[in-house]
Amino acid sequence: MAFDYSTIDLESMLKRAYSQMDELQRPGVAKARKSGRCIFDMYMGTGKTFAALTAGLCFKPQRWIIICSKNAINAFRQEIKKWFPELGADSLFTIVRGTAAEREKAYKSSGLFFCTTGASFIRDLDFLVNNHIAFDVVTIDEADRVGLRNHKNRTSKSVKELISAPFYLKHVKRLEKKGLLKEWRSKVSLVNICTGTLTSKGVPQLFGYLHLMDPKLFSSYWKFIGTFMHVVDGPFGKNPIAPRNTEGLAMAMAPYLHRITEKDAADVLPPLRRIRIPIELSPRIRDLYNQMAEELFFLIPESMDDPIQAVSSTLAQSIRLRQLLCCPAIIDPALGAGDAIEACCDKILEDSEDASYTHNVIFTPFLPSIQIFKDYVSDRLSLKPSQVITMQGGMEPEEVQEAELRFRKDPKSMVICSTLFAASFNLETGRNVYHPHFDWNQDNNKQAESRVRRKTSDTSRTVMSYYCNCVGSVSEVVLDVLNDNTYRNNMTYQDVERIRQQLMVKL
Repeated sequence: MAFDYSTIDLESMLKRAYSQMDELQRPGVAKARKSGRCIFDMYMGTGKTFAALTAGLCFKPQRWIIICSKNAINAFRQEIKKWFPELGADSLFTIVRGTAAEREKAYKSSGLFFCTTGASFIRDLDFLVNNHIAFDVVTIDEADRVGLRNHKNRTSKSVKELISAPFYLKHVKRLEKKGLLKEWRSKVSLVNICTGTLTSKGVPQLFGYLHLMDPKLFSSYWKFIGTFMHVVDGPFGKNPIAPRNTEGLAMAMAPYLHRITEKDAADVLPPLRRIRIPIELSPRIRDLYNQMAEELFFLIPESMDDPIQAVSSTLAQSIRLRQLLCCPAIIDPALGAGDAIEACCDKILEDSEDASYTHNVIFTPFLPSIQIFKDYVSDRLSLKPSQVITMQGGMEPEEVQEAELRFRKDPKSMVICSTLFAASFNLETGRNVYHPHFDWNQDNNKQAESRVRRKTSDTSRTVMSYYCNCVGSVSEVVLDVLNDNTYRNNMTYQDVERIRQQLMVKL
Protein backbone atom coordinates (compact mmCIF):
# COMPACT_ATOMS: atom_id res chain seq x y z
CA MET A 1 0.00 0.00 0.00
CA ALA A 2 1.39 3.41 -1.01
CA PHE A 3 2.17 5.89 1.74
CA ASP A 4 -0.44 8.63 2.01
CA TYR A 5 1.41 11.96 2.06
CA SER A 6 -1.84 13.81 2.72
CA THR A 7 -1.53 12.62 6.34
CA ILE A 8 1.60 14.72 6.91
CA ASP A 9 2.73 18.23 6.03
CA LEU A 10 5.80 17.35 3.98
CA GLU A 11 6.53 20.94 2.98
CA SER A 12 6.72 22.03 6.62
CA MET A 13 8.90 19.02 7.43
CA LEU A 14 11.37 19.95 4.70
CA LYS A 15 11.43 23.60 5.81
CA ARG A 16 12.08 22.45 9.37
CA ALA A 17 14.89 20.20 8.18
CA TYR A 18 16.42 23.08 6.22
CA SER A 19 16.44 25.28 9.31
CA GLN A 20 18.05 22.50 11.37
CA MET A 21 20.84 21.88 8.86
CA ASP A 22 24.14 23.72 8.86
CA GLU A 23 25.85 25.33 5.87
CA LEU A 24 27.84 22.16 5.19
CA GLN A 25 24.76 19.97 4.72
CA ARG A 26 22.44 22.19 2.68
CA PRO A 27 24.39 22.22 -0.62
CA GLY A 28 24.34 18.41 -0.69
CA VAL A 29 20.55 18.28 -0.49
CA ALA A 30 20.28 20.90 -3.23
CA LYS A 31 22.61 18.92 -5.49
CA ALA A 32 20.66 15.71 -4.92
CA ARG A 33 17.36 17.44 -5.73
CA LYS A 34 18.76 18.83 -8.95
CA SER A 35 20.52 15.78 -10.38
CA GLY A 36 18.72 12.82 -8.80
CA ARG A 37 22.15 11.27 -8.36
CA CYS A 38 24.43 12.36 -5.53
CA ILE A 39 27.43 11.11 -3.59
CA PHE A 40 27.41 12.42 -0.02
CA ASP A 41 31.12 12.21 0.78
CA MET A 42 30.81 13.83 4.19
CA TYR A 43 33.40 13.42 6.93
CA MET A 44 32.26 11.18 9.75
CA GLY A 45 30.06 12.92 12.30
CA THR A 46 28.89 15.81 10.08
CA GLY A 47 25.34 14.50 9.58
CA LYS A 48 25.28 12.73 6.22
CA THR A 49 22.38 10.47 7.27
CA PHE A 50 20.19 13.50 8.01
CA ALA A 51 21.16 15.08 4.68
CA ALA A 52 20.46 11.86 2.77
CA LEU A 53 17.05 11.43 4.41
CA THR A 54 16.08 15.02 3.66
CA ALA A 55 17.16 14.67 0.03
CA GLY A 56 15.12 11.51 -0.37
CA LEU A 57 11.95 13.06 1.06
CA CYS A 58 12.16 15.84 -1.52
CA PHE A 59 11.00 13.22 -4.07
CA LYS A 60 7.95 12.03 -2.02
CA PRO A 61 8.95 8.35 -2.31
CA GLN A 62 6.43 5.55 -1.93
CA ARG A 63 9.07 2.90 -1.35
CA TRP A 64 12.65 3.58 -0.26
CA ILE A 65 15.41 0.98 0.00
CA ILE A 66 18.41 1.58 2.24
CA ILE A 67 21.38 -0.72 1.64
CA CYS A 68 23.94 -0.57 4.43
CA SER A 69 26.02 -2.55 6.90
CA LYS A 70 24.14 -4.22 9.74
CA ASN A 71 25.31 -1.78 12.39
CA ALA A 72 24.03 1.17 10.30
CA ILE A 73 20.42 -0.05 10.33
CA ASN A 74 19.78 1.25 13.82
CA ALA A 75 21.40 4.60 12.92
CA PHE A 76 18.89 5.16 10.11
CA ARG A 77 15.94 4.16 12.27
CA GLN A 78 16.98 6.52 15.05
CA GLU A 79 17.72 9.41 12.68
CA ILE A 80 14.26 9.11 11.13
CA LYS A 81 12.64 9.18 14.57
CA LYS A 82 14.80 12.14 15.58
CA TRP A 83 14.46 14.42 12.56
CA PHE A 84 11.19 13.25 11.01
CA PRO A 85 9.01 11.93 13.86
CA GLU A 86 5.97 12.06 11.56
CA LEU A 87 7.55 9.10 9.75
CA GLY A 88 8.96 7.44 12.86
CA ALA A 89 6.31 4.75 13.32
CA ASP A 90 7.82 1.27 13.44
CA SER A 91 5.29 0.14 10.84
CA LEU A 92 6.95 2.41 8.27
CA PHE A 93 10.45 1.03 8.85
CA THR A 94 11.02 -2.57 7.78
CA ILE A 95 14.29 -4.39 8.47
CA VAL A 96 14.72 -7.01 5.74
CA ARG A 97 16.49 -9.92 7.43
CA GLY A 98 16.17 -13.59 8.34
CA THR A 99 15.49 -16.47 5.99
CA ALA A 100 14.67 -16.02 2.30
CA ALA A 101 10.98 -16.47 3.05
CA GLU A 102 11.11 -13.90 5.85
CA ARG A 103 12.91 -11.39 3.63
CA GLU A 104 10.39 -11.89 0.80
CA LYS A 105 7.53 -11.34 3.22
CA ALA A 106 9.21 -8.15 4.44
CA TYR A 107 9.52 -6.74 0.90
CA LYS A 108 5.86 -7.47 0.20
CA SER A 109 4.73 -5.66 3.33
CA SER A 110 3.44 -2.11 3.33
CA GLY A 111 5.80 0.57 4.54
CA LEU A 112 8.04 3.36 3.41
CA PHE A 113 11.59 2.43 4.39
CA PHE A 114 13.10 -0.99 3.65
CA CYS A 115 16.53 -1.45 5.21
CA THR A 116 18.79 -4.36 4.28
CA THR A 117 22.45 -5.34 4.16
CA GLY A 118 24.44 -5.55 0.94
CA ALA A 119 24.70 -9.33 1.14
CA SER A 120 20.96 -9.78 1.60
CA PHE A 121 20.20 -7.36 -1.23
CA ILE A 122 22.31 -9.39 -3.66
CA ARG A 123 20.48 -12.59 -2.71
CA ASP A 124 17.07 -10.92 -3.05
CA LEU A 125 17.60 -9.16 -6.39
CA ASP A 126 15.96 -11.86 -8.52
CA PHE A 127 12.97 -11.93 -6.18
CA LEU A 128 12.57 -8.16 -6.54
CA VAL A 129 12.71 -8.49 -10.33
CA ASN A 130 10.27 -11.38 -10.62
CA ASN A 131 7.77 -9.67 -8.34
CA HIS A 132 8.08 -6.22 -9.88
CA ILE A 133 9.10 -4.62 -6.58
CA ALA A 134 10.58 -1.22 -7.40
CA PHE A 135 11.84 1.70 -5.33
CA ASP A 136 11.63 5.46 -5.78
CA VAL A 137 14.76 6.22 -3.73
CA VAL A 138 17.86 4.08 -3.37
CA THR A 139 20.29 4.92 -0.56
CA ILE A 140 23.60 3.09 -0.15
CA ASP A 141 25.24 3.91 3.19
CA GLU A 142 28.88 3.29 4.12
CA ALA A 143 29.27 2.52 0.43
CA ASP A 144 32.95 1.68 0.81
CA ARG A 145 32.07 -1.13 3.22
CA VAL A 146 29.15 -2.37 1.16
CA GLY A 147 31.55 -2.75 -1.77
CA LEU A 148 31.06 0.12 -4.24
CA ARG A 149 34.76 0.93 -4.47
CA ASN A 150 35.14 -2.05 -6.79
CA HIS A 151 32.95 -1.69 -9.88
CA LYS A 152 33.32 -5.39 -10.68
CA ASN A 153 31.94 -6.87 -7.48
CA ARG A 154 28.42 -8.22 -7.09
CA THR A 155 27.13 -5.34 -5.00
CA SER A 156 28.05 -2.75 -7.64
CA LYS A 157 26.52 -4.82 -10.43
CA SER A 158 23.34 -5.46 -8.45
CA VAL A 159 22.88 -1.79 -7.59
CA LYS A 160 23.43 -0.92 -11.25
CA GLU A 161 20.65 -3.30 -12.25
CA LEU A 162 18.37 -1.84 -9.59
CA ILE A 163 18.72 1.74 -10.84
CA SER A 164 18.99 1.04 -14.59
CA ALA A 165 16.31 2.02 -17.08
CA PRO A 166 14.69 -0.10 -18.41
CA PHE A 167 14.28 -1.60 -14.98
CA TYR A 168 16.74 -4.44 -14.39
CA LEU A 169 18.74 -4.35 -17.58
CA LYS A 170 19.41 -8.06 -17.93
CA HIS A 171 15.67 -8.86 -17.84
CA VAL A 172 14.67 -6.63 -20.78
CA LYS A 173 14.12 -9.51 -23.23
CA ARG A 174 11.99 -11.47 -20.78
CA LEU A 175 9.86 -8.42 -20.09
CA GLU A 176 9.51 -7.69 -23.80
CA LYS A 177 8.13 -11.19 -24.44
CA LYS A 178 5.54 -10.74 -21.71
CA GLY A 179 4.58 -7.31 -23.02
CA LEU A 180 5.57 -5.64 -19.78
CA LEU A 181 8.49 -3.50 -20.87
CA LYS A 182 6.53 -0.30 -21.51
CA GLU A 183 4.68 -0.43 -18.21
CA TRP A 184 7.67 -1.59 -16.17
CA ARG A 185 10.27 1.14 -16.20
CA SER A 186 12.61 2.11 -13.41
CA LYS A 187 10.94 4.33 -10.83
CA VAL A 188 14.18 5.37 -9.17
CA SER A 189 14.04 9.14 -8.74
CA LEU A 190 17.08 9.48 -6.49
CA VAL A 191 20.23 7.47 -5.89
CA ASN A 192 22.26 8.82 -3.00
CA ILE A 193 25.51 7.19 -1.98
CA CYS A 194 26.65 8.02 1.54
CA THR A 195 30.12 7.56 2.97
CA GLY A 196 32.61 9.30 5.20
CA THR A 197 35.50 7.52 3.48
CA LEU A 198 34.87 7.63 -0.25
CA THR A 199 38.29 6.31 -1.27
CA SER A 200 41.50 5.27 0.43
CA LYS A 201 43.65 4.88 -2.69
CA GLY A 202 42.34 7.67 -4.88
CA VAL A 203 41.26 7.60 -8.52
CA PRO A 204 40.88 3.83 -9.19
CA GLN A 205 38.26 3.51 -6.45
CA LEU A 206 36.24 6.47 -7.75
CA PHE A 207 35.15 4.83 -10.98
CA GLY A 208 32.64 2.45 -9.38
CA TYR A 209 30.76 5.33 -7.76
CA LEU A 210 30.79 7.59 -10.81
CA HIS A 211 29.74 4.78 -13.14
CA LEU A 212 26.55 4.43 -11.08
CA MET A 213 25.98 8.19 -11.23
CA ASP A 214 26.38 8.45 -15.03
CA PRO A 215 27.13 5.16 -16.85
CA LYS A 216 27.32 6.92 -20.23
CA LEU A 217 29.88 9.55 -19.25
CA PHE A 218 31.88 7.16 -17.06
CA SER A 219 31.53 4.11 -19.28
CA SER A 220 35.07 2.66 -19.43
CA TYR A 221 37.30 1.95 -16.46
CA TRP A 222 40.58 2.09 -18.38
CA LYS A 223 39.55 5.20 -20.27
CA PHE A 224 38.81 6.80 -16.90
CA ILE A 225 42.16 5.66 -15.50
CA GLY A 226 44.05 6.83 -18.59
CA THR A 227 42.42 10.25 -18.35
CA PHE A 228 43.02 10.90 -14.68
CA MET A 229 46.14 8.87 -13.79
CA HIS A 230 49.68 8.42 -14.97
CA VAL A 231 49.88 4.82 -16.24
CA VAL A 232 53.01 2.79 -16.95
CA ASP A 233 53.32 -0.59 -18.62
CA GLY A 234 54.63 -3.15 -16.14
CA PRO A 235 55.55 -6.82 -16.52
CA PHE A 236 51.99 -7.82 -15.58
CA GLY A 237 50.08 -5.14 -17.50
CA LYS A 238 49.18 -1.49 -17.02
CA ASN A 239 49.97 0.02 -13.65
CA PRO A 240 48.38 3.33 -12.50
CA ILE A 241 50.95 5.16 -10.41
CA ALA A 242 49.77 8.71 -9.61
CA PRO A 243 46.85 11.09 -10.20
CA ARG A 244 46.93 13.60 -13.03
CA ASN A 245 44.48 16.10 -14.52
CA THR A 246 42.95 16.54 -11.08
CA GLU A 247 41.25 19.75 -12.22
CA GLY A 248 39.45 17.86 -14.96
CA LEU A 249 38.50 15.14 -12.49
CA ALA A 250 37.04 17.73 -10.13
CA MET A 251 34.94 19.22 -12.92
CA ALA A 252 33.70 15.78 -14.01
CA MET A 253 32.65 14.92 -10.46
CA ALA A 254 31.15 18.34 -9.63
CA PRO A 255 27.52 17.54 -10.63
CA TYR A 256 27.42 14.46 -8.41
CA LEU A 257 29.85 14.89 -5.51
CA HIS A 258 29.06 16.75 -2.30
CA ARG A 259 32.22 16.65 -0.21
CA ILE A 260 32.92 17.71 3.35
CA THR A 261 36.57 17.21 4.22
CA GLU A 262 38.15 16.63 7.60
CA LYS A 263 39.27 20.25 7.51
CA ASP A 264 35.71 21.44 6.83
CA ALA A 265 34.38 19.23 9.61
CA ALA A 266 36.61 20.96 12.16
CA ASP A 267 34.11 23.83 12.22
CA VAL A 268 31.27 21.67 13.58
CA LEU A 269 33.03 18.83 15.42
CA PRO A 270 35.07 18.78 18.63
CA PRO A 271 38.81 19.34 18.10
CA LEU A 272 40.86 16.17 17.57
CA ARG A 273 44.49 15.46 18.37
CA ARG A 274 46.27 12.29 17.29
CA ILE A 275 49.11 11.34 19.62
CA ARG A 276 51.54 8.44 19.59
CA ILE A 277 52.07 6.63 22.86
CA PRO A 278 55.59 5.19 22.83
CA ILE A 279 55.64 1.69 24.25
CA GLU A 280 58.60 -0.34 25.41
CA LEU A 281 58.28 -4.08 24.94
CA SER A 282 59.07 -6.27 27.91
CA PRO A 283 62.29 -8.30 27.46
CA ARG A 284 60.32 -11.52 26.98
CA ILE A 285 58.04 -10.13 24.25
CA ARG A 286 60.94 -8.29 22.61
CA ASP A 287 62.93 -11.52 22.31
CA LEU A 288 59.95 -13.33 20.79
CA TYR A 289 59.33 -10.44 18.41
CA ASN A 290 62.93 -10.37 17.18
CA GLN A 291 63.02 -14.14 16.77
CA MET A 292 59.85 -14.11 14.69
CA ALA A 293 61.16 -11.19 12.61
CA GLU A 294 64.44 -13.00 11.89
CA GLU A 295 63.54 -16.69 11.76
CA LEU A 296 59.73 -16.89 11.23
CA PHE A 297 59.18 -18.82 14.46
CA PHE A 298 59.59 -18.56 18.21
CA LEU A 299 59.43 -20.88 21.21
CA ILE A 300 57.22 -20.45 24.30
CA PRO A 301 58.49 -23.00 26.84
CA GLU A 302 55.77 -22.21 29.39
CA SER A 303 52.95 -22.70 26.89
CA MET A 304 50.18 -25.08 27.83
CA ASP A 305 49.26 -25.52 24.16
CA ASP A 306 51.79 -25.52 21.33
CA PRO A 307 55.18 -24.18 22.49
CA ILE A 308 56.41 -23.63 18.92
CA GLN A 309 54.84 -20.82 16.90
CA ALA A 310 55.96 -20.91 13.28
CA VAL A 311 54.73 -19.24 10.09
CA SER A 312 55.35 -20.02 6.44
CA SER A 313 54.91 -16.62 4.75
CA THR A 314 55.81 -12.99 5.24
CA LEU A 315 52.10 -12.12 5.44
CA ALA A 316 51.58 -14.50 8.35
CA GLN A 317 54.79 -13.18 9.88
CA SER A 318 53.47 -9.61 9.73
CA ILE A 319 50.23 -10.64 11.44
CA ARG A 320 52.11 -12.46 14.21
CA LEU A 321 54.35 -9.44 14.79
CA ARG A 322 51.35 -7.11 15.01
CA GLN A 323 49.62 -9.49 17.43
CA LEU A 324 52.70 -9.49 19.66
CA LEU A 325 52.53 -5.70 19.77
CA CYS A 326 48.78 -5.50 20.30
CA CYS A 327 47.95 -8.46 22.54
CA PRO A 328 50.40 -11.38 22.89
CA ALA A 329 47.76 -13.47 24.69
CA ILE A 330 46.06 -13.92 21.30
CA ILE A 331 48.95 -16.21 20.41
CA ASP A 332 49.22 -17.85 23.81
CA PRO A 333 47.60 -16.93 27.16
CA ALA A 334 50.95 -17.43 28.86
CA LEU A 335 52.23 -14.24 27.19
CA GLY A 336 49.77 -11.91 28.93
CA ALA A 337 47.61 -9.03 27.68
CA GLY A 338 50.60 -7.05 26.49
CA ASP A 339 52.46 -3.77 26.87
CA ALA A 340 50.11 -1.79 24.61
CA ILE A 341 46.97 -2.19 26.71
CA GLU A 342 49.05 -1.54 29.82
CA ALA A 343 50.23 1.75 28.30
CA CYS A 344 46.63 2.66 27.44
CA CYS A 345 45.52 2.05 31.02
CA ASP A 346 48.45 4.07 32.35
CA LYS A 347 47.37 6.99 30.18
CA ILE A 348 43.74 6.65 31.32
CA LEU A 349 44.82 6.62 34.98
CA GLU A 350 46.54 9.98 34.52
CA ASP A 351 43.05 11.55 34.61
CA SER A 352 41.87 9.56 37.60
CA GLU A 353 40.90 12.72 39.51
CA ASP A 354 38.00 13.07 37.05
CA ALA A 355 34.93 11.05 38.08
CA SER A 356 34.38 9.82 34.52
CA TYR A 357 38.01 9.14 33.63
CA THR A 358 37.22 5.59 32.47
CA HIS A 359 34.59 6.74 29.95
CA ASN A 360 36.72 5.97 26.89
CA VAL A 361 36.68 3.75 23.82
CA ILE A 362 39.40 1.22 22.96
CA PHE A 363 39.65 -0.09 19.40
CA THR A 364 41.52 -3.20 18.36
CA PRO A 365 42.05 -4.77 14.92
CA PHE A 366 42.11 -8.30 16.38
CA LEU A 367 38.81 -9.81 17.54
CA PRO A 368 40.32 -12.35 20.00
CA SER A 369 41.86 -9.48 21.97
CA ILE A 370 38.47 -7.96 22.88
CA GLN A 371 37.69 -10.37 25.73
CA ILE A 372 41.32 -10.36 26.88
CA PHE A 373 41.31 -6.57 27.05
CA LYS A 374 37.96 -6.57 28.84
CA ASP A 375 39.30 -8.80 31.60
CA TYR A 376 42.49 -6.73 31.88
CA VAL A 377 40.89 -3.26 32.08
CA SER A 378 38.18 -4.49 34.45
CA ASP A 379 40.90 -5.50 36.88
CA ARG A 380 43.33 -2.64 36.22
CA LEU A 381 40.75 0.17 36.31
CA SER A 382 38.50 -1.41 38.98
CA LEU A 383 35.48 -1.61 36.70
CA LYS A 384 32.65 -4.09 36.93
CA PRO A 385 32.60 -6.46 33.94
CA SER A 386 29.16 -5.07 33.08
CA GLN A 387 30.69 -1.59 32.76
CA VAL A 388 33.05 -2.75 29.98
CA ILE A 389 30.88 -2.98 26.88
CA THR A 390 32.13 -4.98 23.90
CA MET A 391 31.14 -4.36 20.27
CA GLN A 392 32.04 -6.43 17.24
CA GLY A 393 30.71 -7.80 13.96
CA GLY A 394 27.57 -9.90 14.04
CA MET A 395 25.65 -7.69 16.46
CA GLU A 396 22.00 -7.10 15.60
CA PRO A 397 20.73 -3.49 15.30
CA GLU A 398 18.92 -3.80 18.63
CA GLU A 399 22.16 -4.91 20.32
CA VAL A 400 24.05 -1.92 18.89
CA GLN A 401 21.35 0.42 20.17
CA GLU A 402 21.47 -1.16 23.63
CA ALA A 403 25.27 -0.76 23.75
CA GLU A 404 24.97 2.92 22.82
CA LEU A 405 22.38 3.54 25.52
CA ARG A 406 24.37 1.73 28.20
CA PHE A 407 27.46 3.75 27.36
CA ARG A 408 25.58 7.07 27.50
CA LYS A 409 23.84 6.29 30.78
CA ASP A 410 26.94 5.25 32.73
CA PRO A 411 29.71 7.91 32.76
CA LYS A 412 32.15 5.33 34.14
CA SER A 413 31.52 2.75 31.43
CA MET A 414 33.99 1.86 28.70
CA VAL A 415 33.66 0.35 25.22
CA ILE A 416 36.10 -2.10 23.64
CA CYS A 417 35.32 -2.41 19.95
CA SER A 418 36.62 -4.07 16.81
CA THR A 419 38.24 -1.47 14.53
CA LEU A 420 36.51 -2.90 11.46
CA PHE A 421 33.11 -2.71 13.17
CA ALA A 422 33.52 0.98 14.02
CA ALA A 423 30.98 2.68 11.75
CA SER A 424 27.43 4.03 11.86
CA PHE A 425 26.91 4.25 15.60
CA ASN A 426 27.43 7.01 18.16
CA LEU A 427 29.45 7.03 21.36
CA GLU A 428 29.43 10.82 21.55
CA THR A 429 29.80 11.03 25.35
CA GLY A 430 33.19 9.30 25.28
CA ARG A 431 36.26 11.19 26.44
CA ASN A 432 39.11 9.79 24.36
CA VAL A 433 40.01 7.02 21.92
CA TYR A 434 42.78 4.43 22.34
CA HIS A 435 44.38 2.18 19.73
CA PRO A 436 46.65 -0.52 21.24
CA HIS A 437 47.24 -1.28 17.57
CA PHE A 438 45.61 -0.07 14.37
CA ASP A 439 44.52 -0.97 10.86
CA TRP A 440 46.51 -0.72 7.61
CA ASN A 441 43.64 1.34 6.15
CA GLN A 442 43.53 4.93 7.39
CA ASP A 443 39.78 5.09 6.77
CA ASN A 444 39.09 2.37 9.33
CA ASN A 445 41.13 4.19 11.97
CA LYS A 446 39.36 7.50 11.24
CA GLN A 447 35.98 5.80 11.37
CA ALA A 448 36.90 4.50 14.81
CA GLU A 449 37.89 7.95 16.04
CA SER A 450 34.65 9.40 14.75
CA ARG A 451 32.44 7.21 16.94
CA VAL A 452 33.34 9.63 19.76
CA ARG A 453 33.72 12.78 17.68
CA ARG A 454 30.14 13.74 16.70
CA LYS A 455 28.19 16.96 16.17
CA THR A 456 26.32 16.09 19.36
CA SER A 457 29.54 15.78 21.38
CA ASP A 458 30.84 18.43 23.76
CA THR A 459 32.69 20.73 21.34
CA SER A 460 34.42 22.59 24.18
CA ARG A 461 36.86 19.75 24.80
CA THR A 462 39.44 18.11 22.58
CA VAL A 463 39.10 14.43 21.72
CA MET A 464 42.47 12.72 22.10
CA SER A 465 43.18 9.75 19.81
CA TYR A 466 46.11 7.72 21.15
CA TYR A 467 48.06 5.30 18.95
CA CYS A 468 50.49 2.91 20.63
CA ASN A 469 53.79 2.79 18.76
CA CYS A 470 56.88 0.69 19.40
CA VAL A 471 59.90 2.37 17.81
CA GLY A 472 61.61 0.23 15.18
CA SER A 473 58.73 -2.26 14.96
CA VAL A 474 56.08 -3.08 12.37
CA SER A 475 53.83 -0.42 13.91
CA GLU A 476 56.10 2.24 12.39
CA VAL A 477 55.81 0.51 9.02
CA VAL A 478 52.00 0.64 9.28
CA LEU A 479 52.10 4.33 10.21
CA ASP A 480 54.30 5.09 7.18
CA VAL A 481 51.88 3.26 4.88
CA LEU A 482 48.96 5.18 6.39
CA ASN A 483 50.73 8.49 5.80
CA ASP A 484 51.60 7.60 2.17
CA ASN A 485 48.06 6.44 1.36
CA THR A 486 46.60 9.59 2.90
CA TYR A 487 48.92 11.77 0.82
CA ARG A 488 48.04 10.04 -2.47
CA ASN A 489 44.33 10.09 -1.66
CA ASN A 490 44.45 13.81 -0.86
CA MET A 491 46.12 14.50 -4.20
CA THR A 492 43.06 13.07 -5.96
CA TYR A 493 40.79 15.73 -4.47
CA GLN A 494 43.19 18.68 -4.41
CA ASP A 495 41.16 20.68 -6.95
CA VAL A 496 37.64 19.76 -5.84
CA GLU A 497 37.11 22.75 -3.54
CA ARG A 498 38.64 25.24 -6.01
CA ILE A 499 36.39 24.03 -8.82
CA ARG A 500 33.36 24.15 -6.53
CA GLN A 501 34.10 27.80 -5.71
CA GLN A 502 34.56 28.63 -9.40
CA LEU A 503 31.24 27.04 -10.34
CA MET A 504 29.28 28.95 -7.69
CA VAL A 505 27.17 31.87 -8.86
CA LYS A 506 28.69 35.06 -7.50
CA LEU A 507 26.06 37.58 -6.36
